[in-house]
Amino acid sequence: MAPSHCKVLQVNLQHSESATAQLRRWLEVNPTSIALIQEPWIRNTRINGLGNTGGNLFYNTHFKPRSCIYISRNIRAQPLTQFCSRDVCAIKLLRTQNSSLPEIVLASTYMAAEDEPPPVEMNNLIRYCERERLELVISADCNGHHNLWGMETNNKRGLAAQHISNWHVSDELSCSDHRWIRYDLTADIQTPTPRRNPRRTDIAAYKELLEGKLHNNTHTNRPSNTKELEEQVNLIIKNITESYENT
Repeated sequence: MAPSHCKVLQVNLQHSESATAQLRRWLEVNPTSIALIQEPWIRNTRINGLGNTGGNLFYNTHFKPRSCIYISRNIRAQPLTQFCSRDVCAIKLLRTQNSSLPEIVLASTYMAAEDEPPPVEMNNLIRYCERERLELVISADCNGHHNLWGMETNNKRGLAAQHISNWHVSDELSCSDHRWIRYDLTADIQTPTPRRNPRRTDIAAYKELLEGKLHNNTHTNRPSNTKELEEQVNLIIKNITESYENT
């Protein structure tokens, strides 16, 4: 399997239903993607609005999460639960056999203005990646509203910068007071298995097609033995399946 690029999006949803809906629409048109999310829309301790999207959502379920990660199902990943908390979510992208890519860790982090940054789990994650020689990408809402990040120089230590391209602040509508941050990440992408969504079946067309097929078979004689009964059952199943697949 040759490495390919997946779309990566960082977004602060501000606990907003409309911002979540806008993110969901982006995920639907980008089936190979990762979303590093801060301040998701939640009720009680559950994240709302991102179910049944064809991907996996990782977050700490014991608290009201302020960070989470969505990842398409054709990208293999495992959660690093020892570094996950209310404000930190971390996953490791899994390599395919004989892959030329390094192991990459992705983290979504929220740093509240009232807390002392960075979170303990983030410090532990950084030390872990340094010790295990893992590439690390951190997407964080630091609530840094000043020129704290005005460094004269920077380096690639601890980052997977060589695997990131097309980094930019998007002009797309986010429905949040934060703009989307987008970039492409080189990763091992699995070819998705085609599947149908039964809820999108054209029910009226299905009934019409099936009724026509069954009507054409009304001349069939009443089965007189087990073999004939099985043949008629198989014919009905075939008609149902073909009608479903065609609609």
